[in-house]
Amino acid sequence: MTDEVRWTRPDAPEVAGMMAELLHEYVSRYGPAARERMERFPDESLTPPHGRLVVLLRDGIAVAGGAFRRHDAETAELKRIWTHSSQRRRGLARRVLLLLEAEASWLDLRPFFPLTDPRSAALLLDRIRPGDNGHTAIDVSVQTALLGACDGI
Repeated sequence: MTDEVRWTRPDAPEVAGMMAELLHEYVSRYGPAARERMERFPDESLTPPHGRLVVLLRDGIAVAGGAFRRHDAETAELKRIWTHSSQRRRGLARRVLLLLEAEASWLDLRPFFPLTDPRSAALLLDRIRPGDNGHTAIDVSVQTALLGACDGI
């Protein structure tokens, strides 16, 4: 089974299902305010020259994806890393992360994860294993903070 890697736009038809499931997951975890948070940055912030969005398609259906937006002249903020609920625990998020890191690096940007609250830390730990994800450095102190933030969640 081969997945197609497609760099695309947030409003592209192949991304609609991904964005809908991601929004549903965020609203169920964070409440109705999650919709406003997702809409805080316009779709254009995830398209060149401001950012990039990648989706992995299997038989034309999005199974994983993610994006980054330019945070400043040197930094790419990783956004909307997602794996279809039926495809989790198969390494797809790690693959998306490596694609995003490579693209950011090609643009001379250093990627980072925004961690705005303990639930963000839980989501991050659910998607990747710190230290196993290529160029995005997450040192031991951050790993400890992430694990501590996830206590009781």
